[in-house]
Amino acid sequence: MLYTVPPEPEKPAVSTNRAGSSGAGPAYARAADLLDAGKSPEEAYDTLIGEGVEAALAESVIDDLLAPRRRRRPRTRRMGQHQADVELLSAAMHGSADDWKEIGKRNMFFGAMWCIGGLAVTVITLAAASQGQGGGTYVIAWGAILFGGVQFLRGLSQAAGGAPR
Repeated sequence: MLYTVPPEPEKPAVSTNRAGSSGAGPAYARAADLLDAGKSPEEAYDTLIGEGVEAALAESVIDDLLAPRRRRRPRTRRMGQHQADVELLSAAMHGSADDWKEIGKRNMFFGAMWCIGGLAVTVITLAAASQGQGGGTYVIAWGAILFGGVQFLRGLSQAAGGAPR
């Protein structure tokens, strides 16, 4: 049976007229402009008060606008690793043979991991299938084995020659 999860209903970016004042709309727009311009929440609050917005409304507007910003997830280590890969490749394209050798070693490592992982899946499922009386089903992970082998050989060529291949 196939289950689906309904999408979450979209929430407005900012709540409207939280404090019940008819001046909430312009206050939200002005506060958003101030925060987008790089003002701190305290500076935006002081500016709103100086422009005649009530203190409770100014505080409510600032809190509402900052709530989505606080919920942002920090960048993960994975994104940082991706950036390092891009920088390494960029340096290798414009750099020395040593950079290509480093990329080759990395390709050899990950190629070997894919190949070994594919072989492990194949051996484990074959062993499990042969345990039964009437045989069984097993998986030959040929995609992982082939991909890993090709990537390993590509890395070996890069590490040996230091040139893009």
